[in-house]
Amino acid sequence: MPYQRSEKVEQKMEVKEKAIIIAAKEIFARDGYSAASVKNIACRAGVASGTLYLYFDNKDSLFMAVMSELYEELLGAIKLARKSEKDTLHKLSASLRAALNIFAANREMAELVVLQGPNSNASLSKQVATMEDLLAKLVSQDIEAAVDKGLLPKQHALISSLAFVGSLNQVITSWLREGKPENLAEAVEPLIKYNLNALGAKTSD
Repeated sequence: MPYQRSEKVEQKMEVKEKAIIIAAKEIFARDGYSAASVKNIACRAGVASGTLYLYFDNKDSLFMAVMSELYEELLGAIKLARKSEKDTLHKLSASLRAALNIFAANREMAELVVLQGPNSNASLSKQVATMEDLLAKLVSQDIEAAVDKGLLPKQHALISSLAFVGSLNQVITSWLREGKPENLAEAVEPLIKYNLNALGAKTSD
């Protein structure tokens, strides 16, 4: 008869896995993907390297777990911000505002999601692209709804959504690499206005 873990054992394993992911976030943010070592991550998590491999096959799978959690946090913040908005254009604005604000408050997260993830290796780059596609799909649905309601002119929603998400990535990348803008939070409203204008919405100055 196969061994079945008790609920207590399952909870203990979940706590340990969470500790490993938290430690991995810190080490990846500090050292970068290439220089980060499984040994250092295990040490930070308070487990043996062999124990870490019971949860993750290698550094790639651990980094993917970190990236997935970060994107879930990002998408969760976006969905929460959208809940209180009834107007479709306001939902678009809320999505962009939530994304920029969460990155502005957590530069390490921005480094991992925007810079390290896409440039680590082919598998990780594909995972990042998939997650970005989810965000673009959400924006595309808003654009289609806004067009149907006459709030935006007729357009190719997918192309517009990709440009919308692309502008967000470009601003964050410039902030991380060039320090421009100095304060990412100050870019929120100008970027919202730019994107709404680009989509064809009428906005007040």
